[in-house]
Amino acid sequence: MHSHRVGSLLVVLATFAFVQSFAQSFAQSSVKLIPIPREVRVTAERPLAHGVRIVCAAPCATEDQFATDDLKAALLARNIPVTEADGFLVELTRLSAHPDEKFTDEMKAEGYILHTTSSGLTVVGDTAEGVFYGAQTVKQLIESDGKRAVLHAANIRDWPAMKYVREADDPHDRGVQDQPLLAVLRAHTAVCLKPADGSAWQHHG
Repeated sequence: MHSHRVGSLLVVLATFAFVQSFAQSFAQSSVKLIPIPREVRVTAERPLAHGVRIVCAAPCATEDQFATDDLKAALLARNIPVTEADGFLVELTRLSAHPDEKFTDEMKAEGYILHTTSSGLTVVGDTAEGVFYGAQTVKQLIESDGKRAVLHAANIRDWPAMKYVREADDPHDRGVQDQPLLAVLRAHTAVCLKPADGSAWQHHG
C-alpha cells in the first residue's frame, strides 16, 4: 500500500513538473495559440501591409481547397488583402508533396508542421485534418486587421496528445462542410473524444 501511494505521488509530481515546464516555456513566447502546440519556435514578426497570397499546392485535394478558401475568407473578413502576386506567401500542402523528416508517424493522422521563412509560410499535413488544423493556426498567428496586420512568424509541430478520433456525430459521413466544427471542438478545453477503437465516448475537460 505504501509503495503504491509513493508511486502515485511520483506520477503526480512528474506530471505537474511537465505541465509547469511546458506552460513556462510557452509563456515566454509572444505567440498565444489555442490549443497550445507541442512545439513552437518563434521567429521574427512580419508586417502584412501587402496582404497574403494563399496557395493550395498541387495536387490540391478538395478538402485542402476547402481549408484554403476558409483561410482566405477569414482574412478577408478582417480586411486583410488576399492577393495573387505581392502578398506574403502561405502555402498549404501534403507531406507526400513536401517531405519533412521531422514529420513522425505519430503526427500523420491529424498533425501538421508549420514552417516560416523570409519568403513565405508552409503548412504541411499528411491528411486533410492536419492541413485544416494547420490553417486554423495560421489564422491565430496573424494579429490585427487590414494593413496593420502582422504575422507572428513561427515554426510549429503539433499533433493530438491521445489516439482519439474527434467526432461530431460522424463527420466522415457528414462531409467537409463540418470540418470547422472539429476545429472549434479542438480549441476548447472540454471536448468529447471517441476512442479510435470505437468504444464508449469519454468526456475530458
